[in-house]
Amino acid sequence: MTDEEWEQARRDRVRRYYEMESDRVAGAVECGHRLWELLHHGLQMAAAEGASRMGAEHLLLHMLRDPAAIPTRELAEMGLDPGTVFARLAEATRRDTHTS
Repeated sequence: MTDEEWEQARRDRVRRYYEMESDRVAGAVECGHRLWELLHHGLQMAAAEGASRMGAEHLLLHMLRDPAAIPTRELAEMGLDPGTVFARLAEATRRDTHTS
């Protein structure tokens, strides 16, 4: 098996596990509209910077734009400026996108 085939097999296993786990909890947990919005904007941010995949960093970047989001409020409570965190994370994400 080539490295690509191993990677695809790994992704397929993860996807199957996720689907089984999703089916198991689907009746108990519902995704809210803010989560769908977060995913949508995360995809937009990833595409805008030329990334070939959306990562957690894109989701966090979008959350940091929302002053009402829990992570943003908590960062402010810890004395961190969410705008500064956003700028540093955005720069790190751009560097990683262009070096990967």
